Amino acid sequence: MKGDGYMVGPTDEDTITIANYIYLTTLIEVLEHDLQQIKKSNLSMNISYVALLEFTLKRIRKDLAILRKKMSINRIKVFERKREYEDIYYWEYVCRGFTGQVKRWSPALRSQCNDVLLSYFQVTKEKE
Repeated sequence: MKGDGYMVGPTDEDTITIANYIYLTTLIEVLEHDLQQIKKSNLSMNISYVALLEFTLKRIRKDLAILRKKMSINRIKVFERKREYEDIYYWEYVCRGFTGQVKRWSPALRSQCNDVLLSYFQVTKEKE
């Protein structure tokens, strides 16, 4: 029904783009915090961990820049994370005039971000 005046909500691809934006921005926030903690620590392999995190952050930022361009082209805007309850976060978004929300339970968000991070490390998660 595109082009006939009806508002079309996010496509499946748009939904994936929004989710990836959430995961990458969350990962950057978490990894920057972890990087500062590791720099302050007395770990024996401190330099290696710092290098790994800085390299990973650089790759994530590059991917986020590409994703932001795609979002701009597709007229998608995701706003800052907000907390609904103690363990539920949400993001409001606008996709070609359609407004919506994405909610994530904190442990689920952590698990999803861990999966994305493992893909950057090129490691697969072992089944427990």
